[in-house]
Amino acid sequence: IVFAQDSNSCLANDTIYIELINFGEFYMPNAFSPNNDGINEAFKPGFPSGSNPEYELSIYDRWGAQIFVLRGRDVSWNGLMSDNRAAVGVYTWVLVFHNPVCDINETYSGDVLLVR
Repeated sequence: IVFAQDSNSCLANDTIYIELINFGEFYMPNAFSPNNDGINEAFKPGFPSGSNPEYELSIYDRWGAQIFVLRGRDVSWNGLMSDNRAAVGVYTWVLVFHNPVCDINETYSGDVLLVR
């Protein structure tokens, strides 16, 4: 509840509701194996039940070249680089959420090991 008083001592109050949007609650695996066995085929963030935010996922090779970028919901990397299988190794990921309430981006990054 917010209370206000003007210079004439007139009082007013109102109730406001604040919704906080925090995209910090997610899990990123540290390895995945896109080898067509049906298990652990794609690299993507895991969110709490009922949460499905829109995000941008970018993948970079060890030289810093961007090899994958896609924006949407449930976006994932399948281990391909220009329609070819990416080499086994460590890749850097960058995950960006757009917070529409504050009109800001929240950026997270880390590494993932691609194994076959």
